[in-house]
Amino acid sequence: ATPADATAITAIINHVILNTTISFNSVAKSEADVLAMMSERRALGFEMFVADLDGVVGYASYAQFRAGVGYAHSMEHSLALAVEGQGRGAGRALMQAIEDHAIMMRYIMRMLGVGLVHGDLSEFNVLVDSYGPVIIDLPQAVDAAANNNAGWMLERDVNNMRATFGRAAPE
Repeated sequence: ATPADATAITAIINHVILNTTISFNSVAKSEADVLAMMSERRALGFEMFVADLDGVVGYASYAQFRAGVGYAHSMEHSLALAVEGQGRGAGRALMQAIEDHAIMMRYIMRMLGVGLVHGDLSEFNVLVDSYGPVIIDLPQAVDAAANNNAGWMLERDVNNMRATFGRAAPE
């Protein structure tokens, strides 16, 4: 999702808050609230996603369930669809985007944990099948400690994965 999607996401969230009993919120969100949530999630390495069927018809996000070491691998997710997005595969596409993004972030962290940065991670270096995403072109990875450009390469890799999985389009 991008800041340009905030108006549509706000409308979807507020419809759920004001018209259903499935939200833990009882007060409608402002567009500024949604933009702040997007920024907070992104700063922590998570993301917000949108389903786009000639316009935003759904959103999803995920983040850490609670702070603390015991919850290190526990995530929570939110997903909601506008009426026009229901029954069209948007929910399934959003859940897949969450799962694939989470897997890619784990792969990036594992690579960094052994001192490597892919350096050119993009939609062209990720294969996705029914088992999920797989990173290819690993021989071009750089030593994170020895390469002066590793920091911005890592940031570019993460941003490219955000762009790759940030907009879900049902098939």
